[in-house]
Amino acid sequence: MTTPSSERKLLLGRVLRVAGILALLMAVVYVIALAGLASHENTTDKGSLAELQSMADKDPADPELTYKLAHQMVAEGDPKGALILMKKLVKQHPESESYWDGYAHCAAAGNDMLEALVAYRHILGVNPRSALAHAYLGQIYIKAGLTTEGLAEIDQARKIDPKVGLNIFVWTQALMEKKRLKEAYDAIVTSINIDPTQDSLYPILVRVGPQIGKELETRHMLWRRVDVSPMYAVGEARSAIVRLMLPKSHDAKSLAQLEEIARTAIIGNTGDYNAALAEVLLAKKDVKGARQTLLEGLTYTKNDPACLRLLAKIAVMQGKGAEAAEWRAKLPA
Repeated sequence: MTTPSSERKLLLGRVLRVAGILALLMAVVYVIALAGLASHENTTDKGSLAELQSMADKDPADPELTYKLAHQMVAEGDPKGALILMKKLVKQHPESESYWDGYAHCAAAGNDMLEALVAYRHILGVNPRSALAHAYLGQIYIKAGLTTEGLAEIDQARKIDPKVGLNIFVWTQALMEKKRLKEAYDAIVTSINIDPTQDSLYPILVRVGPQIGKELETRHMLWRRVDVSPMYAVGEARSAIVRLMLPKSHDAKSLAQLEEIARTAIIGNTGDYNAALAEVLLAKKDVKGARQTLLEGLTYTKNDPACLRLLAKIAVMQGKGAEAAEWRAKLPA
């Protein structure tokens, strides 16, 4: 749902003031940019950047060739150069929604949020029923901290097209923040059923599933992920299994089984996996082993939040208040 002009200006101002968050946005919008440009029907022809540049130099009036060149420039890490091309293209063809869409993606890939927002709003001004424009705008808002506004745009996008492309991780995190837990769960399950190897979704699944009475279903999906890739550590799913089962595991046999699962996961050399193992070791009263595991985790992922929180907890348990404060000070703001 679009907003009145005054509200749009206010939202734009708020987005532009969130300078620190925009740095985090870069990774997401860059993926969005590549996906959006690659979806264009005329970018399926493969060609090197040099070849496309040569062709464009010979026929600079060919808009589709210019579009292909911009696409390739983004793919090869030059979104600013691509944006210059797309800016000329939308001036020459202001009626083309696809060119404006490409312009918006190039701007987002170059972390130029002002231009991206202007482009998406231009698209919606011409075509208020552009589901993709609503969806991309919503994701930008969410990553900039405007969760309510972002979800409103995504809700509008999904009313227009229930299958509109979304970054499922960004969307479900926002749904959880606003306590729309069943929607988040349903979105994750739908996505996982299409592709069970989306490992980044399993930690979210284990947070939301039990809250809505879906613990057994959540456990089934976690083990299914492990079974899909039996030769790999599948750290996200195994760590999620540990965290799902640990609160109800109190006897030595159950804790030993969870420790085995957690130790298999840490082959992935990621700090959070070590934190999951440390949680089991703490439940077994092995404080020394837990601390050593957490310190090892920090060598894999510097300032991993889960490791830092547990190290602070251990320091408090040992009466080391100053050390606990040092660990907490390293937590991301």
